[in-house]
Amino acid sequence: MRLKFIKSSDIPYTSDYEINQSIDSLTRKIKASFPNWRLSNNDSTYAQGLDLETELCYLQREIMWRRSREKHHELYLEKLNRKRRS
Repeated sequence: MRLKFIKSSDIPYTSDYEINQSIDSLTRKIKASFPNWRLSNNDSTYAQGLDLETELCYLQREIMWRRSREKHHELYLEKLNRKRRS
């Protein structure tokens, strides 16, 4: 399984679809190749698992922030519309 990493500097400009695809592929890779990487005595396996999970966390956090911004923007627009009607 070949993974496509998204550079940190490109994450803000990457579509939700691409980020979700990367999240899915990273999750599958971790579960398939490194299910118990935290318990591994092999430094290489541990480092690879840690790198994959760190990348996964960055992408999940980006999606979380995007959802939060969308929610707050919707609330702002609702409030703005209510003020206009008054």
